[in-house]
Amino acid sequence: MLEEEIDNVNPKMIRIGGAILKNFFVSGQERVKWCKKWKDDKRKEIVVLQLLHEILTDLINYQPSPVRDDAVTLVKEFAEKRGLDYNAETKGINFRKDSHGGTEYKETTIKALHVINRILSPPKKIDAAVLKKNLKNYPYLSKAIGTEWLVRSSKSKFPHLLAYIYCEEPDHNGMKKLAKKLKSEKDDKKIQGIAWQYDLLAHTARNQSYWEQVFKTLDDCNLKISLSKLRDPSNAESILAEAEVLARLAPYFKVEPEPDIEELRPKKLDAKIEFNGQQALIEVAVVAEKIELEVAHGGISIPGEKVKNVLLDKFEKQLKAGKVNPKIPVVIILCLKNLDDYEVKNAVYGELKLQLTTRKDTQQIVEKCVIRDNNSFYAKKNSDIVTAIAAYNGNYTGKNLLVGKLYGPPCQIVPRNPLSREFRKKLRNALFGDSENSL
Repeated sequence: MLEEEIDNVNPKMIRIGGAILKNFFVSGQERVKWCKKWKDDKRKEIVVLQLLHEILTDLINYQPSPVRDDAVTLVKEFAEKRGLDYNAETKGINFRKDSHGGTEYKETTIKALHVINRILSPPKKIDAAVLKKNLKNYPYLSKAIGTEWLVRSSKSKFPHLLAYIYCEEPDHNGMKKLAKKLKSEKDDKKIQGIAWQYDLLAHTARNQSYWEQVFKTLDDCNLKISLSKLRDPSNAESILAEAEVLARLAPYFKVEPEPDIEELRPKKLDAKIEFNGQQALIEVAVVAEKIELEVAHGGISIPGEKVKNVLLDKFEKQLKAGKVNPKIPVVIILCLKNLDDYEVKNAVYGELKLQLTTRKDTQQIVEKCVIRDNNSFYAKKNSDIVTAIAAYNGNYTGKNLLVGKLYGPPCQIVPRNPLSREFRKKLRNALFGDSENSL
């Protein structure tokens, strides 16, 4: 019956058929057996891939499994049918830093899940002609990265992120019509619906205008990001985060990109800023959910240590584990992707835990309180080299384009090179405007 419903294109089966079949079959072996049976049936292809997604999500672990082996083999077959280079698609996924035994099994699973996502949700196709035409309206972005290069990138296997952003022409006429409807409409429910439609159309225009303004600000302030960095598609998110942070700081500080600091050689941080005789070093990093959460079925999100791990990576590689002293305050700025400040607070101040106080004679609980564990980034020896940590989310629709906070270290940590109150306040306001409400 379930197979007939799939063949008859029952919309529910097409949407959640994998989850339904997972519950129908008791074991992983039965599930993968069904996938093998119907792997060549075009009508069932999407549901087979959904079920493989379900199977492999359950196998994100460090244990060997014949079910995993069979499921991965099937994913590779589907990739080959779609003309995807499995190895090229997954070359950036590795767990070499994971010291847990059986890492290869977890890595294999994540790679297969990533490829399933690429098949089920392929990136949108880029019309190079539209991209080239559209870039004429954004001279500062074009000047920074080069129109012809970005158009060539759009035709490659791995287009640059900016090619996706600028390959659509904003529907300005549609936006104008909806704006007129909003002015004349009196019904609250209809207003909400029209506003939702307007936001969908406006997203493209806002996104494109935002990055054009970022590069205009950098150009006006005579700041340039090297072409070798800007044209690296594999690192595009990180470089764009660096660009938007420098664009926020440039109007308020003297900014020197990639300063040569003797104590940190051969590494270079992203910038050095100066105001009123005071200086600070700036390092920008993007923090996203753990890849196993990104590719898993359902897009689950759980508290983890991703923020802390990124901070430790910068600390150990860029700051030489704090064994040197640059004699300048260091501020790490985090661009959050699908994360909130709960993760940041856990990293900076320690994870929340419940503490119980009991009577010795009766073991009765007499007090409950929530405290922070001593497992923050600042529990690391020499972490006092990091003077402050900022974290933000992008918000292209509001007054404050970067919404975030500037966090000082825990009260028991004295920064090696502190910021003055004046400098700290100016930095906070330059980055986040009045969206910052921390003390």
